[in-house]
Amino acid sequence: MVNTDQEHKQPKSVLWHSSNVSDFLKQNMGMIQANSLYNNQFLQASEVWKFVNQVIELIDQNIIDLRKKPELKLNSDAVIRLDKIYNGGCYLVTNWEDDRRFQIKSWTFLYEKPLNVSPDDVQELPSMRALNPTKEIDSDSWSISIRASVPFRFAFAGYDYATVIQQGNFIQKFADNISPRFEESDLNALHLSTHDVSRKYYNTTIEVLMKRWLQQWIILFGNIHKIIEYLEKGTFESSTSKPKLVGNDD
Repeated sequence: MVNTDQEHKQPKSVLWHSSNVSDFLKQNMGMIQANSLYNNQFLQASEVWKFVNQVIELIDQNIIDLRKKPELKLNSDAVIRLDKIYNGGCYLVTNWEDDRRFQIKSWTFLYEKPLNVSPDDVQELPSMRALNPTKEIDSDSWSISIRASVPFRFAFAGYDYATVIQQGNFIQKFADNISPRFEESDLNALHLSTHDVSRKYYNTTIEVLMKRWLQQWIILFGNIHKIIEYLEKGTFESSTSKPKLVGNDD
């Protein structure tokens, strides 16, 4: 007897994997573009990173055969930088207006931890995947919970103690009183960290990383597009004989 309770759970279409590597590349590129159109940046970044690694492995195994065109391989610098952005390893260095260190002039974005720079002036950025919120963002919430911990100094930068405690809800409730989770002297600490960062920190960090992520992905997008073009033209060029017509040759 057929179990009709399960019928509505069956897939409406069948997903399949093409044995034609060019089709596989085009299908994945289309999916990534679709996520871009729907502004699903975290899903897009995840799919891009997985896809880039698949392409690298296909090339290494000569399934994508570029031995006659080695210059078409993925840009290694772009792959390394995309890795650092998505998985972690990027830094911001504070550039001060003067020696008094009173006003920030600018920030320098780096893919390597700088040497001979004060630790107080170096901020390690969370990975892009760690910035995917752990829960739905409430439009009224002051803080956003992410998957990495950030030093207090950076997570709460630009806010006074009362705002952080009250609007960030950094309080402990007891039977007879309510107390803050940390002292005002801890607000600028580097040794204390939190997963709940200010919305300002979150938006600024996402903007910084997304800008660099897009720069590297555009390079790799172009690389993969050229590979697809080569694979398809190579197929066409490999057939040199004319097709035989069906019928009498008389």
